[in-house]
Amino acid sequence: MMQTSTIPRGLTAEVRYLDALWRMDSMSLARLAFSGGDTLGNISKSLRETRQPTGPTWSFASDTYAGKVDPVQVTLGTKPTLFYDELPLRVRTLDFAKRDGEADIALAPTFASASKDFGEIKPAKISWKVEDRAVRIEVLHASGKDQLSVDSNFPFLLREWTALDRTHWKMKNSLRADYTKYLRNGDRERAWKDPMLRHPD
Repeated sequence: MMQTSTIPRGLTAEVRYLDALWRMDSMSLARLAFSGGDTLGNISKSLRETRQPTGPTWSFASDTYAGKVDPVQVTLGTKPTLFYDELPLRVRTLDFAKRDGEADIALAPTFASASKDFGEIKPAKISWKVEDRAVRIEVLHASGKDQLSVDSNFPFLLREWTALDRTHWKMKNSLRADYTKYLRNGDRERAWKDPMLRHPD
């Protein structure tokens, strides 16, 4: 999953780029990386998994204008651990065969911040309710509550997200396309005009 965003900050803007990679066999996180910048400076963070005979180990490093952390080993614990930044995709992998469900997880803080430290992993609970056209999902955690809405049918597109700070996102458009075929000037407009690339509403 790749997320890119440009966030206006008065006369300036903050740019963010997040890259997450999961293992297909277990849908467990294998790598999480963040880079960004604003008028104060640049930020980069990475978390990488290495498989050992005794189990996975994790290496975290960061270089931000708040300070630097050379690679250190971190422990994610025994409960399923999600990073806050994974929520847009991971909520789409829940078992919606149960119309009402809940799961206890451990939630790690967002990577998309100027903090140089890894942060603290805290308990959280995900609950969901399947409706005719949508699945309403709530994530209760130490910092507050997130509410998400995904389609009730595969591929369970994320339609809305109200974050813990009350920021509200709503999907305007969605395309399913091989982006490597749309890299030239004017290709964005060409893709949006192709009805075969659009997800059905």
